[in-house]
Amino acid sequence: MTLDTGFKLLDRRVFFKGDMVVKEGEEGLRAYLIEQGSVEVFRTVGGRRVVIGKRGKGNVLGEMALIDSALRVASAVATEKTTCVVISRAEFERLVIRTSPLMKGLLRVLVANVRSLDELVVGMGGASGSAQDPTP
Repeated sequence: MTLDTGFKLLDRRVFFKGDMVVKEGEEGLRAYLIEQGSVEVFRTVGGRRVVIGKRGKGNVLGEMALIDSALRVASAVATEKTTCVVISRAEFERLVIRTSPLMKGLLRVLVANVRSLDELVVGMGGASGSAQDPTP
């Protein structure tokens, strides 16, 4: 099976409600394309969970860490049974190697800008999210 995105046959992973899909601060070795289900994306700020948003079918998690090799800036927990296509760093790099140097540079700049904005929002006390107890 091949996805329209050009990925070869890839592994899939099922997460159940409450399972952590990605964790803030960890190394990003893979990204996840949500095929079915949904996740809540959050950061932990001052010991409290600040919800950034929800992601569902067709959304990707963990892509920024694959682009710039930095640690993950947020966590995501499954809010229901969720099936994801696993995109490994090797598969991602195989696709990126075919991209022009200009596009690679633009991706890195875009990710740097998103990370800067994220830090600004967190510095403002998570103005765009709701604070909750950090336990899923």
